[in-house]
Amino acid sequence: MGGILVYALHDDEGNFNKNSLGAISEAAKLAGELGTEAAAVIVGEIADDAAAGLGAYGAKRVFRAKSAPEGLAQPIVDVMAKVISDEGFSYALFGGGLDPLLSSTCRPSAALHEVIESDSIPRAA
Repeated sequence: MGGILVYALHDDEGNFNKNSLGAISEAAKLAGELGTEAAAVIVGEIADDAAAGLGAYGAKRVFRAKSAPEGLAQPIVDVMAKVISDEGFSYALFGGGLDPLLSSTCRPSAALHEVIESDSIPRAA
């Protein structure tokens, strides 16, 4: 069984979105139950130590697309689709707060004949 791939959203200062960090943690927990791994994808420039820091949230591997444009939906879903296809991931997660992006997540899922679920992690009140 393939693992769980999480898109890790970050701001211009290189700080990861807390919903993305929560999604990585939940993916790692679920991956452990399934006997597989959680990994993350970063699009755009981010410091090496910040990328490595995703391991503390449970990401076993971090895929980086430094040259893909940030802030645009299509490059992000293209990167996700490529990593899913090349590495054999079974599941993909996008952390909350990506509403403009999520409208285009159907593109890689259709190309891969898969379902991409978003905002499926319960949130605390």
